[in-house]
Amino acid sequence: MLNPLSRIQISFPSRTTFRYQYDFDAAGPEHLCRVFVKKFALASNPCFLTIPPALESDKSSVVMAIYGEGFRLAFASPGDEAWTDVESPIGCYDDIMFFNGSFYAVDTDGMLRICVITTTPPKTVDIAMSPGWC
Repeated sequence: MLNPLSRIQISFPSRTTFRYQYDFDAAGPEHLCRVFVKKFALASNPCFLTIPPALESDKSSVVMAIYGEGFRLAFASPGDEAWTDVESPIGCYDDIMFFNGSFYAVDTDGMLRICVITTTPPKTVDIAMSPGWC
């Protein structure tokens, strides 16, 4: 990940460490580049993006991703070896965001869930159904 203003790079685990992978024989590289990771949301200590890369092991930054064919959730911190999946009753997510110290995700049915990444295993907890969804 690259901060376009400071030009500082933050290293996260490789795409190949996500738990669920595409069938590479069925999808070409051009397709995978466009669809494998649908969205990232970054939670960061604001100072982290301006400190030298030598301090990159700071665990104050976490990135959450919607990825794969099932649009599942996973997260990682700089220096992690692999992405960690978030257990959820459904795997199809449309959106994620970081707000007020927590990650939130909206699934394809309009259910808003908070992502609890401090538990083992990490999981989602239902909060509310979005108005206007059937």
